[in-house]
Amino acid sequence: MRNDNGGVHGRQVVLHVARFNPYRPGSAETACVTLLEEAAVFMILMDAVDEDAVRCASERYGAPVVARTGLSADLDADLGGLLVTVDMATDDARLLGLTALARRGDLDDLRLGTVWTGATSSFRDRVEELVEEFTLDLASEAIFETQHADINQLDAPLRDHFGADGVDVVLVLEDAGNHAIALERVGSVVELVITDPEAVESGFPGGAGLSTFVGGKVSALTVDVPRYEELLADPSVQGCVDEWVAAEEDARIGTDTHLDAMHACQVFRLAVKLVTSAGTSPTPEGFTAAVETIGSFSLPGMAEASLGPDKHGAGDLLRRFAYDPDLGHLIAIGDPISTAGLR
Repeated sequence: MRNDNGGVHGRQVVLHVARFNPYRPGSAETACVTLLEEAAVFMILMDAVDEDAVRCASERYGAPVVARTGLSADLDADLGGLLVTVDMATDDARLLGLTALARRGDLDDLRLGTVWTGATSSFRDRVEELVEEFTLDLASEAIFETQHADINQLDAPLRDHFGADGVDVVLVLEDAGNHAIALERVGSVVELVITDPEAVESGFPGGAGLSTFVGGKVSALTVDVPRYEELLADPSVQGCVDEWVAAEEDARIGTDTHLDAMHACQVFRLAVKLVTSAGTSPTPEGFTAAVETIGSFSLPGMAEASLGPDKHGAGDLLRRFAYDPDLGHLIAIGDPISTAGLR
C-alpha cells in the first residue's frame, strides 16, 4: 500500500527477508551479512531485538534498525541512535512504572521488598532516589551476584526472607516470570507488583499459569498493551488488520491477528516515518538526526509516542494490569497512563 501511494520520496520500498534461528550460533550474523552485503538494504526491521543481529547490522555496517521491543541501555549507548524501538526502553519502563505507582499512592503505607541482580544494579541508585522522594518503606532487599534471578534463587526470599521482615509487597523490576513461578511454588503470602515489561509479554509467566490464590497476588504497572475491545474500536488498528488479511491468505480474524497486524504496522510505519524525515537520499546520519528531532507522534494502537535526544524507545504510555487466572495472563485495567511529567 505504501508503494501504491508513491513509496518514500517517490522511491519504491523493496522488502528483503532473511530468517535466522536466535538459538543457533552464527545464524543471526549470516542473515545480517546476507541483507547488508548481498541485498544492500538500508535498514533492518525486526520484532523483538536480537542483540547479535542488531550489533552486526549497526556496529559492523552502520545500518539503522527499527524493532518493536527490546531496547536496552547498553545497546542504546553503544549504537548511538541507530537502534529505535516502538516500545519504550525496558529500564525506562521499570523506572517509570515505579514512579507511576508512587505518584498514584499505590505503595503508600506498605512495607516493600525487592531483589537486586546484576541486571537491576545498573539503575539501583535511581530506584533509591524514588524511594527517598516518595518516602517509600523499602524494608527488605535480597541481593544476588548473578546477572538474573532464577526460580530456585527466588524461593528463599519469597518464602522466608521477606516474610520475616514483614514485607507486604515485593517490587519486581526484572525476571517477572521467575518471580511469579517461584511465588506459585512456595505459596508465599507476599504480593508481587511488577514494573518489568516481561509481565505483559506473550507466555507470561510460563508453564500452566498461576493458581487462583497466587494469581490474585500478582499485578503490574508497565508498558501499555491495549485490550482486545480497544483494538477492535481503533480504526488505525483495523486498517492494519485489513492490510494483513489481504496479504496473508491463511489469516484468521482474532486476538492474535489484531496484535500481529498492529505490531507489524507499528514497526513499519515508524521506520517509514524516520526514513521520510531523513531526507530524499537517506543516510545513517540522516536517520539518527531524524530520531533526535522528530518529537511526538502516534502509531496504530499507540496514541502517544515520541523520540528525541537520549530517547530512542517511542512508547509514552503505561498501564495497570491484574492477573486473570482463567485466562492465565495479566489483563489491562483502567485507562492508559501517560509518562508526561513522570520523567
